[in-house]
Amino acid sequence: MTTSALLCVDLVNDYVHADGALAGGMANNAQEILPRIARIQEHFRSPERLVIHVGTWFMPGYPELYSQSPLYGEVKDKGALLSKEWGGTFHELTAPKDEDPRMHKHRSSAFFRTRLEIVLRANRVDTLYIVGADTSGSIESTVRAAHDGDFNTVVISDACIGRSDDEQKCSLNNMARFAEVLTFGEVSPRLVR
Repeated sequence: MTTSALLCVDLVNDYVHADGALAGGMANNAQEILPRIARIQEHFRSPERLVIHVGTWFMPGYPELYSQSPLYGEVKDKGALLSKEWGGTFHELTAPKDEDPRMHKHRSSAFFRTRLEIVLRANRVDTLYIVGADTSGSIESTVRAAHDGDFNTVVISDACIGRSDDEQKCSLNNMARFAEVLTFGEVSPRLVR
């Protein structure tokens, strides 16, 4: 029976690869953090835990994209995050393996109109560990939704990819109201069974 899960958010090429259309300031941080996330994923893979992947991507023509969104305005302009295109696929270093659940989203939160909560409840997950890209956007939105869904939530701070050091620090401070914010070194003793 699963009791915890690692949620990997927005680890798609357009956000985290050096050549990604939306990587911007995240690309530099990603090169250091992606190998750490890959190691964390391996620590989580066991019969009692899930590694879940949620990425943002859109169909050609962007029918799901709210055109007035200040957050997603550049996505369409840059032709980014398209399904079945390189930019919308999971980065090879942290891509899903075997039977890792994977799903897509069209907004910041990994919970908003996705199958995530169904998967978590079906597997009796009570504790959610979160890593991934765009700390102040996707990660923070997901953490708030996890809190509202009554999940024990832990943000692995040194496995979150932000756009700038200042934005990262501010967002991690904000999330401490809704979740534990710990480094992987602080989390790893919990994973030894």
